[in-house]
Amino acid sequence: MTTVLTGIVTRGKANWLVGLQGLPEGKTGLAMGTTWSKARSGAQEMGAYILGEPEGSVVVDLKLEDAGLQALIDDVWRRRAALEQARDDLNASIGIAARTLARHATLRDVGSMLGYSFQYVARFVPKAGRRT
Repeated sequence: MTTVLTGIVTRGKANWLVGLQGLPEGKTGLAMGTTWSKARSGAQEMGAYILGEPEGSVVVDLKLEDAGLQALIDDVWRRRAALEQARDDLNASIGIAARTLARHATLRDVGSMLGYSFQYVARFVPKAGRRT
């Protein structure tokens, strides 16, 4: 089972400082790292130690203390998720079109119709469904 904690991050002179939130009442946790990744790792190790859980069972979601800067990060992740969803939707559409068109045309022609190479289109069409 994975436990998710939030880590509020500030920048010190040479380190990222992480204050853990979501710990049981009366417990506090601080971690630091010279890089964002090291700060996250340290926070996750600290969280596991405080909670008495095995290493690797605690995930820390890092959030910048500065809400304006955090909004920039959140915007990128939101757009990245939308892009990944759009890619999945596009691949599904290519697959449907390629499999259907391949029953009526060669893969080379299907690729030209869809604006992709025939090799790329072939990934979506089982050999049994291809026109020869």
